[in-house]
Amino acid sequence: MQKDDAESRRRVAEVAETFHGLTMNGGFLHAFGAEPGSLADAVDAFKVLQMAEVVRLIRDGIALDPRIEHVPYPERRELVDALPEDKAEELEGLGNRYTEAVSDDLIQARIERYALPRPRLARLPRSVPEMLAEYQSAREGHAALKWKGSVSESNRLVKRAHELMKHLLTSPEGRAGIWALRDHPDREVRQWVLVDALQWEPEEATHELEALERAGSLNAKIALSEWRSGRLRFDW
Repeated sequence: MQKDDAESRRRVAEVAETFHGLTMNGGFLHAFGAEPGSLADAVDAFKVLQMAEVVRLIRDGIALDPRIEHVPYPERRELVDALPEDKAEELEGLGNRYTEAVSDDLIQARIERYALPRPRLARLPRSVPEMLAEYQSAREGHAALKWKGSVSESNRLVKRAHELMKHLLTSPEGRAGIWALRDHPDREVRQWVLVDALQWEPEEATHELEALERAGSLNAKIALSEWRSGRLRFDW
């Protein structure tokens, strides 16, 4: 991760955002066990972001059982779960110090400054109603292609809907328009809408995705698992 190129900088952003999301959702006990990469990679990422206090906190956590630094997931989960009670409490305390000191805005600011400038959004219609209409059309088009095997067209529609969503969520009218589509008659459309809405209606969207999961939706089950683990990302 030390090489200074676009791919390594993207990797820094990915590792830092993943570790941060896991910690904010469940503290260091959760992040140390669920981090998909190595904890050494997390240390390297926060070094690049020049967040020395975070590096110290992670290293202090690793010192509680040095084996966890390089052991991959899911074996590392077993080591974290097996920590003695006093060490587990110490790790939890380190995580509390992290969540008190590091906000979402701080992480994004450091990523934008040191790792990965945000890409410019694609050119889109100017009015919210126009964007909502195209967003709905893209979601419906993608749903209609689900069983037809047109992968390239399906991916194009997913990307377009995502670009529109990023613009729409910046306004109350846009968010309300997307949220209203949770009652769409097509279950596939509802699923995508609810996943998008996790960003601003997390409790209600989670509740409705759980209902879809109980009804047999594998996509809803996967989305909820990724959301709860902190791996679900919207910044692509």
